[in-house]
Amino acid sequence: MASFVSVADVITVAVEIERRGHAFYLRARDQAQSEDDRKFFAFMAEEEQKHRKMFEAMLQRIERIALPAGSSDEEYCAYLQASLDSHMLFVEEAPSGGDPYHLAMRFEKDTIVYFLTMLNLVPQSEKHHVQRCIEEEKKHLVVIYKKCGEVRML
Repeated sequence: MASFVSVADVITVAVEIERRGHAFYLRARDQAQSEDDRKFFAFMAEEEQKHRKMFEAMLQRIERIALPAGSSDEEYCAYLQASLDSHMLFVEEAPSGGDPYHLAMRFEKDTIVYFLTMLNLVPQSEKHHVQRCIEEEKKHLVVIYKKCGEVRML
């Protein structure tokens, strides 16, 4: 993965996370054994699409803004890079098998970590958009967790 040189780079990665999340949930939907699971994963795929569109709109508004002062610090950029490189969707062999609910929880947690990092990089005028996504990802995590419990009880 290339080094980050601007806020636009950080947001471009957020767009990619959401795009890959959408594809992940579509695969889970297509492999689901029950209609209830298919509907659930289709809903989650739609949520990822909403987030992708929001970040694409943000990218259009702030394309030329550089990273804030001090954020080009090597340690901070290394942290940002590590949070992205360890994201479930960017590891060389992203998991495709296993329990789709546990994979979905990992995806959502990894995304929350990345978005929390973004909060320090985007301009003040855009922070509320990222915060809204963080809150939605947290809700997704809870919904998936509860759904996972329901599936185990069946």
